Amino acid sequence: KNYQILSEDCRCNLHFVLENISGYDHVACHGYSILLKSFGPNLQITLKSKSTWAHIIGLSAAAYYTNQPLSIHVDSQQPKLNIFQVYSLFICKKFNVSISIAPFKESIKEISDELLQKALQDLVDDKLQQIERMVAEKQLQPKFLVLPSDVSIFSKQDFQSLIKEKCRYKCVFTKEFLIEEVKYDYLSWIQTLNPTANYGCFYYEANSLKETVSKQSLEKAFNFIPKQLLDLSFTNQVEMYTLLHKQSMEHFVQKCKVDKDVIFVNNSEILKAFKSFLNVTHTLATDMFITPFSAVMDFKFKFQQDDTVLVYIPGAITTRLRHQDYTNYVDNFIQDSLKENCEIVSMEVSYDTSCMQTTIDVMEVIKECNLSIQHFKMHRKSVTVIMTSPGYTELVNCQQKIVRMLGRGTCEIPSLPKRPPMYQIPVYVNYSTEKENLKCCYESEITNFDQINVESVKQASERLKSIKATDPAHIVKDVNYSKYFKQNTFLVYENIQQTGSFKIRGASNMLIKAFLQAQNEGKQIAGVVACSAGNHAQGVAKTANLLKIKCTIVCPESAPETKLYNTMRYNAEVIKQGKVFDESKKFALELANERGWLYVPPYNAFDVIQGQGTIAHELLEKAPEIDQILVNVGGGGMISGIALYAKKLNPKIKIVGVQATRVFPLENYNKTGQLEQVNPKANTIADGCNVKVPGGIHNEILKNYVDEYVSVGENEIAASIINVLMTTKTLSEGAGCMGVTVLMQHKIDAQKNTAVILCGGNIDILRLSTIFKLGTVAMGLRVKAKIPIGDAPGKLLEVVQLIERYGGIVDYVRHTRNVQMVDWDQTLLTVEAQMSCKKATKEVKAALLQQYPTIKFPIEEME
Repeated sequence: KNYQILSEDCRCNLHFVLENISGYDHVACHGYSILLKSFGPNLQITLKSKSTWAHIIGLSAAAYYTNQPLSIHVDSQQPKLNIFQVYSLFICKKFNVSISIAPFKESIKEISDELLQKALQDLVDDKLQQIERMVAEKQLQPKFLVLPSDVSIFSKQDFQSLIKEKCRYKCVFTKEFLIEEVKYDYLSWIQTLNPTANYGCFYYEANSLKETVSKQSLEKAFNFIPKQLLDLSFTNQVEMYTLLHKQSMEHFVQKCKVDKDVIFVNNSEILKAFKSFLNVTHTLATDMFITPFSAVMDFKFKFQQDDTVLVYIPGAITTRLRHQDYTNYVDNFIQDSLKENCEIVSMEVSYDTSCMQTTIDVMEVIKECNLSIQHFKMHRKSVTVIMTSPGYTELVNCQQKIVRMLGRGTCEIPSLPKRPPMYQIPVYVNYSTEKENLKCCYESEITNFDQINVESVKQASERLKSIKATDPAHIVKDVNYSKYFKQNTFLVYENIQQTGSFKIRGASNMLIKAFLQAQNEGKQIAGVVACSAGNHAQGVAKTANLLKIKCTIVCPESAPETKLYNTMRYNAEVIKQGKVFDESKKFALELANERGWLYVPPYNAFDVIQGQGTIAHELLEKAPEIDQILVNVGGGGMISGIALYAKKLNPKIKIVGVQATRVFPLENYNKTGQLEQVNPKANTIADGCNVKVPGGIHNEILKNYVDEYVSVGENEIAASIINVLMTTKTLSEGAGCMGVTVLMQHKIDAQKNTAVILCGGNIDILRLSTIFKLGTVAMGLRVKAKIPIGDAPGKLLEVVQLIERYGGIVDYVRHTRNVQMVDWDQTLLTVEAQMSCKKATKEVKAALLQQYPTIKFPIEEME
């Protein structure tokens, strides 16, 4: 994929090879799938075949993902199994591998070095052929292939050496610069296929809820292994983790010769690149996997502006060995990137805090600079303020205003860099003097919905391809969701579409048609106007820029600059006018009329609806077996286009519309034809669907072509945002993932083949960080509790010990005294802990409730 904004930032023709999203979201999974074919469905292992033991977890995960049968036969006439071997068999069972233990009567086939090398060669050949096909298709002439040096399939850095040997482009290898060597968990990709495949879940099962691990509890937990083969001697979590760390990575610990040409990037550079990459591509890549982009972004090697640079992202997540909980790891990574990019900061302001007017004045300045206070701690002569910020400029303005008010040295922001980040600053365009004598006279040839049919939508799809305004829909049958929801689940990734949303399809279709009509008449379109602060704005701006048409976007005065940043990058004029959307829309229509420019509505137009129908065309062309499509609904343009195409192609396809419960005007619309009253002030995390009065020319389609409307709650949507991120490695906004929410919450009957439209990924990273822990609590991977306890020695210890017995890791503790919820001799304990699986979470909550009957769980786990 190519992203115009990132190419401009990096000053080259930048293309990405993305192996980090749903599918093989780590190149190692593909490698193990190739290795699996060397064995067939049966694998025999003994302690003598040390190499085979080292790879059975990877083979089991690959078999699970590719739906290949696998059975493992263990020789019962051998020495006892150590902890890593028992752990390996435990994880294999998590991936539904059949395990049998009996004496061997015939010779066994081991995983030899030759087999590993052959599988690695086949993998590299396959990846290079994929790159060559992409290069030929896009008619590129790459000069560089940039990839991380630490990618490890079967042994440490084995991928690097073979790529370098076989690739015809100049290979640039990158690596994170570390003062101390960090041990990566090279098998962390396995957790993304099954979150319970981790040390914590293993310990939880082995512990059997006892204070210490006994021989009897181990034999009970692993009863599929004969007692005489068990040799486990750990008694607590720390001992077990230490043993597993040492034994599980033996084949990855050999010292590798460092290539003298490897380019090093530091942690600060990685965190800045991570946020930029996530914001634009809407896909997840951490640590080693983001180093290639970081090296290009920070100009770590020489290339010219017209050079084509391929950045290879071979995976999404590699955690550190002692932080094997990959959800918590990603959460911390996002937090660190926000701090590095000056979006979460701590500020110290010195003054006499007994003067309340000064406190109010400081808060007024913070508000004026569009900073949001997260924590305000008052000391006698100063305050510590933790804030979220749109960026560097706002922080500098805040600091300067406070210094002018209170005096030099009174305001310190320790993490504020001396210079602003190296962003591509947009040019502020001004078309205020534009007044055309020639009025825009574009009229669509479509006058009714009979004209939006299978053939016309196909033509619209070809139009979009003609100027490369959009990418073809990325459609994947997701293995994890298909297994979890017990139905074939196809995801349509419009969240990684150009500009991060489906909106560009409808806008582009209308613009291209207007452009071609004017061209045929020997005229030209003077300009276009749209009203939006988000996805529609970017779609109109990008396509207008491609067609070299002037573009003005009108938005409410409250729209944050960060939302408009990418829109301005496409050379659009941005005008803030009106306190609410309706006022902005009225001004936009007047402006378009005054200038003689074309107004492009977000959904209420035949051409726009026809353009959105191309999603259904591409989906059903690739997966004609689909019998149900889940579509998020705001104004109703996308669901109308999809429903028209799908129903005319196959009337039996069920179309389900999804809205947020807080904003659900279509609740009974397909039955009554009447919109439900919605609170005008209602807000929702699915802000892209926050349309109180949907519809327009397409009311008939919303009533007669949509089979059912369902709604989902705020915390349910928040949980889905995090679930989609961790499952697919793609970023989805609240309005983009509600179809997944419907399936997670069992809101509709299962079908054989269901498609879910992930329609947008433009969520603010600050908001993502805010809901991350809420999402993991809702997923059952975290517990948060408020417990009134006695204010005496040892009371906290009792709580922590209880949580530890269920494999939990406590990472947040706070005592609050002198509050209404507790007596004078008590304290309100707030405690949070990472949990290994839903089962452990459910049982630890039950145990806490039994021990502390007045306990409260602020966010209840969602099944």
